[in-house]
Amino acid sequence: MGHEVTAGDDHERRAIRRRIACALFSTVATVALLRVWVWPIYKSQVSEDAFPDVLFWAVAVLPISLGLVWEAERARSLLLGACVLPLTALIWGATLQHEHQQQDRAIAIFKRYTVHFPKGALGRPYIQQGPSGPGDGIATVCAHQPQRRDYTDFCIEEYFDRPHGLPDEVAGGFRWHPHQEPAENETDDPSVVFDCFGDAVTCGQ
Repeated sequence: MGHEVTAGDDHERRAIRRRIACALFSTVATVALLRVWVWPIYKSQVSEDAFPDVLFWAVAVLPISLGLVWEAERARSLLLGACVLPLTALIWGATLQHEHQQQDRAIAIFKRYTVHFPKGALGRPYIQQGPSGPGDGIATVCAHQPQRRDYTDFCIEEYFDRPHGLPDEVAGGFRWHPHQEPAENETDDPSVVFDCFGDAVTCGQ
């Protein structure tokens, strides 16, 4: 009788380990897809926020993954439960591809515009605002200026989806302090946005 209880306990422990392994696989796959396939480029900038974002989503997704596989007894049920969240993330990312393509264009325009900047003058570019869809015709792309002591970023505003086949162009730009917030209704607050040039909308021109 004791032998039967021990065997049953061992079987249950193996089943729990399989469920946990499937939940961990589902969590890692889902967070990886969110990071590289779903999240817009502006969330992918190199910053102190990158690791906490991944950690937050891993903690959020793991309980859901466990819930989807915990009652599964057969291998097929385990596999289906483990694939629900990754497949959801995959489909979600597929619906955002136009947005991601626009952001790729925005980053490429920024790199062409700043190609003659001194080496090391700018960090990795990121999307500060837009474009978020076919009707969003302006994007703001920025990069940190690591050689400056005032912790500022250099930004340019770009026109997208211009009529009559006109090419994308840089409307203007500015420098700003990304860790400060402008006063209410003051997007052109000089303590935050300054050194404006061209027709940058952010500067109120």
